[in-house]
Amino acid sequence: MKTHHLKVWPWFYRELLTGAKTFELRKNDRDFKVGDTLEEEEWNDATQQYTESPHLRFTVTHIMHGPLFGLEAGWCCMSIKPE
Repeated sequence: MKTHHLKVWPWFYRELLTGAKTFELRKNDRDFKVGDTLEEEEWNDATQQYTESPHLRFTVTHIMHGPLFGLEAGWCCMSIKPE
């Protein structure tokens, strides 16, 4: 299993923090797999820096690869749960 460090924009970070967002839609350029850990870090696009917010860790529980249901080839949608 791998740990993937991912940048997350503030509005998505807040939704992950509250538990409202339970999935990640990403270009699959990292060969994501079920059981991998996603370490999500809040990223401020305006300053091009990470914020001081704590890192959030999730486990990938399910993954759907494109092309399927409108998801383009090379992209994936991952179900995630907090660690």
